[in-house]
Amino acid sequence: MSRTLVFCALLGSATPARAQEDAIRIQISGPGRTSYRIAVAPALGDAEMAALASDVVTFDLRATGFFQVLDPKSFVASPSEGMGMRLDEWRIVGAQSVLKTRVTRNGNDVRLEYRLFELARPERPALDSALSGDAKSMRKMAHQVAGAVYRFYMGEDAFFQSRIAFARRERRGRGDIWISDWDGARQNRLTRHGSVNILPAWAPSGSLLGFTSLLWSNPDLFVVSAAGGRPRRVSRFPGLNTGAAFSPDGRSIALTLSKEGDSDVYLISLEGKILKRLTSSPAIDVSPAFSPDGSQIAFVSNRGGSPQIWLMSSSGANQRRLTFQGSYNQAPRFSPRSDTSLIAFTGRDERNRFDVFTLDLKTNQVVRITQSNGNNLEPTWAPGGRLIAYSSSRGGIWASTVDGHHEVQLIRGAAETPAWSPWLK
Repeated sequence: MSRTLVFCALLGSATPARAQEDAIRIQISGPGRTSYRIAVAPALGDAEMAALASDVVTFDLRATGFFQVLDPKSFVASPSEGMGMRLDEWRIVGAQSVLKTRVTRNGNDVRLEYRLFELARPERPALDSALSGDAKSMRKMAHQVAGAVYRFYMGEDAFFQSRIAFARRERRGRGDIWISDWDGARQNRLTRHGSVNILPAWAPSGSLLGFTSLLWSNPDLFVVSAAGGRPRRVSRFPGLNTGAAFSPDGRSIALTLSKEGDSDVYLISLEGKILKRLTSSPAIDVSPAFSPDGSQIAFVSNRGGSPQIWLMSSSGANQRRLTFQGSYNQAPRFSPRSDTSLIAFTGRDERNRFDVFTLDLKTNQVVRITQSNGNNLEPTWAPGGRLIAYSSSRGGIWASTVDGHHEVQLIRGAAETPAWSPWLK
């Protein structure tokens, strides 16, 4: 396979009213898992800000797959009940809990109050708090409200303030790196120098992104601040400088270089100095991905005759093949959860369709996450490891729960090769 073909192929916290352990009751996985029924009451107060708050909170909770957000058209409770609770009127619609919010606006200053009532114990709110900020921060405050509800039931932080980087191909062969909130809002273009820019990758700090660009007519590796600014070229060896993966400590980058002719995985410093060559196969070795603790690297190699997922230590030792099902597996990504041993990857089935799969390193079990919905490629994990996002031939970026039972579209339009950020505050 030529160098060109290889490159194209890559182409305010709330205080719960009772003990935390008493609140966590959502079954994450396994037989009989059901979604928790929550009613998000229409927000009260300033009409514009209230509508935005309700929309953001509703999307956040529904998209997780762990909450069944009830249809507001079914609500019978009167707005006159305000931030209080009329129990019978919410029991009628089948709610297990009710979230009430109210927005007060004074010029550019906004206050967002919220209360969560559980119908099993309605005598007092389970959550009762408020957030303050300016009008531009309303979306962030709404994410925080949804995060407080998520944390109350799940016992872990939510990913609602994370972001997604992606590539967007445009006219005349141009493509740029974009960044958006996890739900697709507030999209911002990071690159603007009229070239092909692909394969974004986050540094663990969340403040820096790596990407590959053809700005200088060679696939070179650049880095750019997540806040925007002038990109800096890091690796510019002849041939490929692609598929960057930052080490968990942020001190080095694994990537594919073809400066010696073959495509191999190398480790470089943040300044572009080669620290170590990790693979030395005459085959094509690409797409490195670090394990959460940095001790292992998954990668793709065709040394067995077809592209498959392989694993090695971060020193390059103990290289072994992981996938044996399917003839074309690529783009491995480790789950960020320390209590799992899952790798998500793209696989091609017998119908030549691409879908997202997971591989459990402990059991070798392969689970298909997407199916019968076009081609789905380039998986990336949400911080916390509860969702997997991917680009789809249906258009844009989609996300699924790890069991594949719930899917939602996050970003519409031309968007590919997503990279989900680490935790952001």
